[in-house]
Amino acid sequence: MHRTAARTLLVGYLVAAAALTLGPLPETLLFAVVDALRSVVELPRLRTAAAVERGANVVLFVPLGALLCVALPRFSPAVVWLGCLAGSAAVEAVQSALPGRTSTLDDVLANGLGAAVGCTSVWWLRRRRQST
Repeated sequence: MHRTAARTLLVGYLVAAAALTLGPLPETLLFAVVDALRSVVELPRLRTAAAVERGANVVLFVPLGALLCVALPRFSPAVVWLGCLAGSAAVEAVQSALPGRTSTLDDVLANGLGAAVGCTSVWWLRRRRQST
């Protein structure tokens, strides 16, 4: 993917992520997505809000890590990952001031895991491309 395309996708991603993380709690949407996925693939029964939210926190930051690594190739994936962690902590700080939202260290850790998957994927693909 070219940097320009990654940057364009990143803008759209950030708008959607801001709506999900700073808007009204999207539990209904999350359960609907899980139910839709369950109709296509076999998923374990994760019907608690905490389990669905934890998984969503991981998945939400995978594209962020990957897109930032592609959009900002001058920065190492480790630096991008640290930036994602800082961004996650900032989102959690803002959420702590919003009515109806909660802020936890678990959310930051889950977001960090997702960003690590995205950053590591781009790093691995770059190394693979360089070796061929």
